[in-house]
Amino acid sequence: MMKKFFLVFSLLYILSVHAADELGRAMFITAPKDKPMFDTNPTNSNGMRLRYWPCNGYVNRKLLDVIHAELVVLSNEEGIQSPEINSCLYTISSESSPNSFIGYTVNMYASIATMDSCMRNPSRGCDTRSASFVLSKDGSEVMRQYYLVDTKKMISRAGCVSMKGQVIKAKDLCD
Repeated sequence: MMKKFFLVFSLLYILSVHAADELGRAMFITAPKDKPMFDTNPTNSNGMRLRYWPCNGYVNRKLLDVIHAELVVLSNEEGIQSPEINSCLYTISSESSPNSFIGYTVNMYASIATMDSCMRNPSRGCDTRSASFVLSKDGSEVMRQYYLVDTKKMISRAGCVSMKGQVIKAKDLCD
């Protein structure tokens, strides 16, 4: 049963990667027209709604390559497994309250099996390598906020990089 589920999930993932491309010249899509692959609608236990799409077609390919390369460097620095670029999900998160926060994140995993496990049981803690798009304090610039988690080694690592590639903080979240 597990192998069958994984095979179906993998095929759906591969097909969806080729089906969607709303990007045009944008860095990432903020309001996808297609339904997400997964949706915690209405919200999860933290009051957040999480919607997942494949990265391809929703995040610019050149930007994905940069994010992957930076996640590999950070993973290697921490001695944890690097992410596979093919195990990538684009997440839009939102709170259920008025004037809520909306977050845009690229999540990569060490393997498609790890990604599948995280989607089926996110409450157990997942090994993720992610980059969220956040605004600078003054709101003038979008930055990449990296966050890596390895539950077995009990390691978490953050970092903040401008869209121009300048390291803002090597080991902390963006302000």
